[in-house]
Amino acid sequence: MEFNFEEAFNPEEYLYFYRDILTPERLKQELDFLVKYTELNEPLEILDLACGHGRHANALAQLGHKVTGIDITEGFLKYAREEASKLDEKVSYINQDMKELKYNNFFDRIFVLFTSLGYFEDDQNEKIFKNIFNALKPNGIFCFDSHNRDTYLTYFLPTSAVEREENFMIDQRSFDTLTGRCLTKRTVIFDKSIKSFQYSVRFYNPTEIIKLLKNIGFSSITFFENWEGKLLGQDSKRMIVVAKK
Repeated sequence: MEFNFEEAFNPEEYLYFYRDILTPERLKQELDFLVKYTELNEPLEILDLACGHGRHANALAQLGHKVTGIDITEGFLKYAREEASKLDEKVSYINQDMKELKYNNFFDRIFVLFTSLGYFEDDQNEKIFKNIFNALKPNGIFCFDSHNRDTYLTYFLPTSAVEREENFMIDQRSFDTLTGRCLTKRTVIFDKSIKSFQYSVRFYNPTEIIKLLKNIGFSSITFFENWEGKLLGQDSKRMIVVAKK
């Protein structure tokens, strides 16, 4: 299912409704995980794919890495560049669809964070995984996070809402067990205007991820439950995947 990312995930609205979730404390925990489990022990060439407003990319640059951020939404990149400038950090931000990634043996690390994979059809999603593999140098490491399909329905919420200052973001969800896709209809009431759109995300289980990444050529794959470094268990709601080329 294709849709207009720029229109759907309006940067002003997105940052407004998610600001209580995307805290400095959360960022520090995520960075600590990346440093430890993706071995950021020296200055590296890093790609933050679907980088959004540069939350991770700018922080990684502050740690001394050479960072490229790619996102399809120019509005997010504008914010990311402004924040990088305030921090006096140089990050190369590129407006590009992740399906068009065409690097070869270029990056030491590639991160795709905050459930940013799975928005396309299965063949396109697999192409993205292959392009990520190709973009990594030998022994490079790929890390992404997602819902765990095996446990998703145990905590499934058909409806949820965020309210801030008489503005609302309302999600109505359905899950297709045959395709592994979650369809979300989102209604945003912001600054006295209202809009609705829907998007579909493919959730994988660990078995599917192992098969997919092994077939592409990744040599080792480790699953975690959370950013504290707890390994994946049978009841894990989410999964963080660390794969080595």
